Amino acid sequence: MPRNLGQKYEDEINQILEDKGFFPLQLKGNLGGNSPDSAFTHRNGIYYLELKNKNAPDFGQKFMTWNEGSGWSWTTPDEITGMYDSFNVLGRINSNFKPNLFTKDKNSFQPQYKIEDQKAFENTFDLDAGDYLHRYYANKNCYYIQIENKGFYYLEQDVANLGVPQFDPDLTLRLRAKERDKSSHHSYSFLAVIRLKARSIRKTGYDIEEKGGKIFPLFQ
Repeated sequence: MPRNLGQKYEDEINQILEDKGFFPLQLKGNLGGNSPDSAFTHRNGIYYLELKNKNAPDFGQKFMTWNEGSGWSWTTPDEITGMYDSFNVLGRINSNFKPNLFTKDKNSFQPQYKIEDQKAFENTFDLDAGDYLHRYYANKNCYYIQIENKGFYYLEQDVANLGVPQFDPDLTLRLRAKERDKSSHHSYSFLAVIRLKARSIRKTGYDIEEKGGKIFPLFQ
């Protein structure tokens, strides 16, 4: 199965780290998926690293469902949805909203039903980076992030004392009714996703790819 752009970026960064002698070879093949994307060595320590390519500015996309008896719930509850619950994502949805997707007959589903659901459901809220990104990655023992065309940052703490800036962009929580198949009027899903505001990302002088005059992080 072909690797997507995010996975290709992971391959590129991990190869750079390996070529420079800073990739912990004992972790090779055991990163990605539910584990951090990458890792680097520094002064005999191993530090996990999150990687984001320029086409993947979203974090923590999670789907939800609805029924008449219990209302909204997460399709697959996990640590991310638990964090969403801590700032009451499901409670931000209009309690009087009964989605057409779950109440109308699929055999006679009309195009306007989807439009009505989108208008009633979709919304955006501001979030603090420390409430989501920093805490989420700290729970995974991951304290650094590399973003394509932006550079290298620390998350909750600069635990390796590298002297890089913190990644603390402005974030929004977005509720979406996302279309899956344009050929079917009822092929869409309800979800929550964290989006970062690209212009709010502070500058850094460090970059594993060493683009734009930036230097490689001061690993030793």
